[in-house]
Amino acid sequence: MSERTTDENSYPFSWLDEVIEITLNPERSNLKNTKNEVLEQIQAKLPAEINRVIQCIKTQAFCLYSNEQVKVVAGHYDQSIRVLQRQAISNQQQYPKTGALHKTGQSILAALDYLSSNIHNRYSTYLPETIPEHPGNPQNGTLLDKILCALSADQIGILLRSAFDVKMILGNSFRKVCRAIAPYVSTQWKKDISWDSIRSNSGRPELRDKEIVIQLLEKMIEKIRGYR
Repeated sequence: MSERTTDENSYPFSWLDEVIEITLNPERSNLKNTKNEVLEQIQAKLPAEINRVIQCIKTQAFCLYSNEQVKVVAGHYDQSIRVLQRQAISNQQQYPKTGALHKTGQSILAALDYLSSNIHNRYSTYLPETIPEHPGNPQNGTLLDKILCALSADQIGILLRSAFDVKMILGNSFRKVCRAIAPYVSTQWKKDISWDSIRSNSGRPELRDKEIVIQLLEKMIEKIRGYR
């Protein structure tokens, strides 16, 4: 990967774009020659890059004087993230099911998920309400046996945990509930979700994930009240 130049600073996603679109894109790079050291470097740098993008949009939005200008900027960031997510998912589907490359791909998807959630939480009033669409070919049938959910695995875990705790979902243990449901759920970022990824953070969820689930439930309540 080339070093970022000063001119590239105007595009906040330059490093992520290069990694996802070129370095780890099986259609543009020979990944058999990718060393583990490179993958480790990418994983190590991800958090700092995600935080840098978040700081960039904060800085840009702070300097703007109208809601319309903020809306345009937030929309650009949102669209750029969606493009990167689609490519990252396409890449991940072509990786081996195990190993360093697979792990790095998962880290990238999780990082983009966090970035998207952060921007939607902070600038929700400036962004349209959309349900993520699966970027794959709808005719390939890979998701016909799964429910595509607009939440992340952690957020699905929070939703299921609350349903289990109030006895809406009945089972001997929450672990068994996660095991039973995980094979039939897919997200925008992961076609296959492990039951442990749903269960692991449900008892100690991050605030941002709780807020997203609560907002969704509030919308569902409003929708139910409107049924006739």
